[in-house]
Amino acid sequence: MDKQTGQPVAAAAAAAAVPSPSYAHLPGELKNIGLLRAGFKGAVGEMRELINKGADINFPSNATTSASKGDRPLHAAVRGGQLEAVKVLVKEGADVGSKNYAGESPLYLAACGGSVEIGRELVEGGAALDSTTTTGCSPLLACVLSGHGEMSSWLVSLGAVLNKAAYIKASRNEHVHVNGISSSEKAAAAGGANPSKKAKTLPNPLHVAALRGKQHVAAMLVEGGIDVMATNEDEDTPLHMAASGGHVATGLWLLGKGAAVDAKNSVGRVDLISVRSV
Repeated sequence: MDKQTGQPVAAAAAAAAVPSPSYAHLPGELKNIGLLRAGFKGAVGEMRELINKGADINFPSNATTSASKGDRPLHAAVRGGQLEAVKVLVKEGADVGSKNYAGESPLYLAACGGSVEIGRELVEGGAALDSTTTTGCSPLLACVLSGHGEMSSWLVSLGAVLNKAAYIKASRNEHVHVNGISSSEKAAAAGGANPSKKAKTLPNPLHVAALRGKQHVAAMLVEGGIDVMATNEDEDTPLHMAASGGHVATGLWLLGKGAAVDAKNSVGRVDLISVRSV
C-alpha cells in the first residue's frame, strides 16, 4: 500500500503518472457520468448496479478538458489504477480498443502509469500493443518516457514494436501529455519510420532511455533486438544521447554493447568526444 494515499502501489503510481481527469465537473445529465466516476474510484458495486440499470459502458465523456475528453468508463478505471473495475468493464464488453479525443487507448494510459496488471487484463481482452495516440505515441514509447522498466519489458516480450517512433508536435507553448517529454525531444514519423531518415523525428525508445540514463530500460530494449546504432534526424546515436544527458555509465554500457566510438552526427560530433569522462 502507498503510505500517503492508502491506495495499492500500482494504483497510486498510475494515478500519479496519468493526467488528472475532471469527471467531478462533468454535467450530471451525461448518461454515463456515474459510471465514469465509479470506474475512476474503483466502486465496483456501484458500477455493477449502474450497468444492470442500462448504463452505456462505451459512451464517451463530453469533458471539455484535454485530460479526459472522450474518455470511456474503461479509460476512467485505468486512470484511477483500478484493476478490479477494469476487470468488470472488460467482462461486460467494454471496448478495449476505444480511444479518447487525444487518441489514447486504455492500454496507453496503463503504460503511462506502469501498471502491468491492468495492461495484462487489457491485452487478454484484445487490446492492440502498438495502437498510437493522435501524436503517434505507442504504449511502449510512453513506458520508456515514463521510466517504467517492468512494463516496457513486458510489452517487448509480447512483441511490441521496438523502433516505434512518435510524431509529437512539441513547441515552447504546447503541453504534451506524455510524462517527462520535453520540446527538445523532437517529433517522429509514425508507423515505424526509418530512424536514420532525415525527417522531424523523436528518438526511438533506446534514444530516450539513453538520454535519461535509464540503463535498465536500455538493457531490456537491446536484449529485445533494438539497434544500438540507430540514428535520429540529427544522426545522433543512443551514445550521443547518453552523452548529452551526462550519463557516462550508460554511455560506457552502450560502448560495451557495440556502439561505435567514431560515429558522427550531423554536425560532425563524435560519440567518444561527447562522453567526456571515457
